[in-house]
Amino acid sequence: MIRVGLLMDADSPHGSGYLHAIAAATGVEEIGITDPTGTIVAQAKKQKGAETKSWRQFRDASELLKQMQPEFVIVTYPGDRTPPFVAKALEANSHVLAEKPACAHVADFAKLARTADSKHRNIMLAVANRSHPLMDDAREVIQGGAIGRPYAAHILMVADQTRLKRPEYPQSWTASKSRAFGGFLAWLSIHYVDLLQHLTADRFTQVSAMIGNANRLPIEVEDSVVVNLAMSKGLLATCHGGYYMDKGYQSGFQVWGSEGWLRFSLHGPGERVLEWTSYKTGKSEKKPAATDGSAYDWFVQDAITRITNNSAPRITTAESLHLLQTLDAAYRSAATRQQQAVPA
Repeated sequence: MIRVGLLMDADSPHGSGYLHAIAAATGVEEIGITDPTGTIVAQAKKQKGAETKSWRQFRDASELLKQMQPEFVIVTYPGDRTPPFVAKALEANSHVLAEKPACAHVADFAKLARTADSKHRNIMLAVANRSHPLMDDAREVIQGGAIGRPYAAHILMVADQTRLKRPEYPQSWTASKSRAFGGFLAWLSIHYVDLLQHLTADRFTQVSAMIGNANRLPIEVEDSVVVNLAMSKGLLATCHGGYYMDKGYQSGFQVWGSEGWLRFSLHGPGERVLEWTSYKTGKSEKKPAATDGSAYDWFVQDAITRITNNSAPRITTAESLHLLQTLDAAYRSAATRQQQAVPA
């Protein structure tokens, strides 16, 4: 049983998702929330499973960390506000799950990564799809050699335009480059780009990108993106994303290898089905996800279980930093119209 701290406020990104996830989680002894008014704790206690937890309300992060000394801290704030809270949690010897993008500048996250390494703590960027029930199967297919050496991949992530049409959106932090690191790529495409490094156990080396504003809004960040990615073992990938739908999502992830191919979608038509064909064995399989649920529920529970068991995290600090460095290289490429190297 561990103690968990939630550093957040009433309008934190994915705040309700984290409250639901922590209320439903097992292995939690006590939960502390930065909530001066008590409104967040009241909301949390309405979640399924909340009655089995002990909830504590704190004025601020310093008070929570000093009094609770939690083993695990979830930080969810706009990008530009996140680094100081992650730093406080690391100084309190807590492992950290930080809502992406977790910074406005990659140098700020790199500094946090050095602190985490020095204190033997881990920062997990909240790329929750890593814990999707199908991802262990997909990782086994690719890394087990069923489709041979991966040659190429295509990633698609398309979302609705509804959020863009809200009057308050152009003034929100997600529309500000100085606060949000970036737009569609840093908020949604990031999940699938991360799955590429996770499933292949490989690193990105080169990036070429174009970004745009298809909806022609007065915002500082992109609403559409195309990225070409090269990986150290030779795989070449394309990533296409944008706010194009009237509602809902469409997504896709496909990898072609020397001995077969694999594909899945986590949103939209054909969602939650993993399909692959191996030329080597002549075998084709299609597997639906066996579990209903939320990616954030799975991700938070997985983090708690691994911290409790002192086992390797689902995503390491180094992987989190590498992902942000890859996105940063994509933005530099778009700005300079030149291919950019990703730091080794």
